[in-house]
Amino acid sequence: MNKQQEDNKAHPSTAQSEIALHTGLEEPKNKPLLRLIGQDGNAFAILGKAQRVAKSEGWNKERIEAFMTEAMSDDYDKLLQTCMKYFEVD
Repeated sequence: MNKQQEDNKAHPSTAQSEIALHTGLEEPKNKPLLRLIGQDGNAFAILGKAQRVAKSEGWNKERIEAFMTEAMSDDYDKLLQTCMKYFEVD
């Protein structure tokens, strides 16, 4: 584990702030509903559904790209955490 990863684990809010700074994506106050219960749990299916919901909610291209970048920045757990951060997941 490198120094950056150790710092991110020790200070998760700092890591989130850095991601928001780099992606320009802030956590929304009113999260759109993303229904995942009973849906395909494949990572690509989740990303596609999140992208469709974001478009239907009027997110601009840059915001969707920033969400996608953050969601794909690590593993499956990071994908789910990012979805829960920006959507009301059901």
